Amino acid sequence: MDLQKFWNTNSKYWSDNINKGSDHTRDLFGLPSFLEFLGNITGKRILDAGCGDGNFSRKLATNGAIVTGFDFSQNMIDIAKSYELENKQGIKYFTCSIDKVEKYCNSEYFDIIVSYMVLCCCKEIDQFFKQSWNILRKDGYLIIGIPHPCFNNYPYSWIKDKNNNINGLLISNYFDETKYVRSWDFASMIKQDSQNKMTEARYPWTLSTYLNLLSSNGFKLQEIREPRPTKESVRLLPRLKRWYKHAACFLFIKVQKYD
Repeated sequence: MDLQKFWNTNSKYWSDNINKGSDHTRDLFGLPSFLEFLGNITGKRILDAGCGDGNFSRKLATNGAIVTGFDFSQNMIDIAKSYELENKQGIKYFTCSIDKVEKYCNSEYFDIIVSYMVLCCCKEIDQFFKQSWNILRKDGYLIIGIPHPCFNNYPYSWIKDKNNNINGLLISNYFDETKYVRSWDFASMIKQDSQNKMTEARYPWTLSTYLNLLSSNGFKLQEIREPRPTKESVRLLPRLKRWYKHAACFLFIKVQKYD
């Protein structure tokens, strides 16, 4: 499957649902936790790698950052630019695959590069880390958010008791980094006969693959965080209880350019 063609085809459906709040886990748990992990970004020059329709880029700009975003889907970038025209935040966008970003950016320009839920869908993460080092300023940061490699791999299943209460998580094939394809839809609107289910490729990189590639490309580890849903988010979205009690859904990694 041509994944670039796929995301071009499904960009409007994905963007419409993201911007109307169909992804409750993202809105109540993932993004707030990641924004907190970033800390104070006022005045920082940030590159949003794999920005999609610019939803996260706009949040970064709202929090005071000077934002540039790129994505390999031209349709996604067109949507992002249309939002910028409607509500100017000074965000610049360009179309590019994640392994060619250095061609479009000046060396040692960005203070921070962020990538949220993108690298799990990319084959060329080694090239991305290498080029990120080149376009970050001295002591700049690369900050990534990914599905937790140890708990959010494929396939996994929740262990339930006779009363259908979740009391554990069953993980398999952790060391198998073979690409797989999955189909999904936004949890609030799943239907058995849904024609809108989206298909994407995932690369289940292990924790050691991420960390060793970051290290070999000149980055120094600053912080790892395994965010936990807040009690308030669990109250608003009860299915988050499984990620509050049993396992980490996400892994956030902050590394610094080290010369």
